[in-house]
Amino acid sequence: MAGGRPTLYDPEFHPAECERLGHLGYFKVEMAKAWNVDADTVTNWCHAHPEFFSAYKRAQGFRAAWLLEQGKAGLFGSKDNTFNAVAWSMMMRYDGQNTDERTVSLPELKDCKTFAEMATCVIRAFGDNRLTPKEANTLTDIIGKGAKIEEVTELRKMLEEIEVARKQGR
Repeated sequence: MAGGRPTLYDPEFHPAECERLGHLGYFKVEMAKAWNVDADTVTNWCHAHPEFFSAYKRAQGFRAAWLLEQGKAGLFGSKDNTFNAVAWSMMMRYDGQNTDERTVSLPELKDCKTFAEMATCVIRAFGDNRLTPKEANTLTDIIGKGAKIEEVTELRKMLEEIEVARKQGR
């Protein structure tokens, strides 16, 4: 007998509704709210249902287009038709991707034995265009922090060994 409660996912409803909400500019958390589930559930549906994942990817594109349309509409003020430099600046920085919602998967990281190997793996993935610069930098920062923690742990271990040796008169 399977554990847990039954899924709320409906293959007849959710893929089409996902695309419809994407056309309205909805983000994942807004879709989740509309369906009375949490954002992790939406992510789980992407992993479990290929048809939903495809619809969600299309919805992300629709959302990006919607956001750009809204930005273009706001470039000129409605009252006096003046140019809105803030809206223009934000649009120029927008590249059509929301990396906060993108799941980065580098399965080869699990085979890395050292932080240096992990960094090399990230660089390779970036070179192969599997990571954006922001994603590569974020992963590199995480790996660097892990390496520093390991380095500090090693230093503390060495200090403890010196202290033990000192107490033993060595």
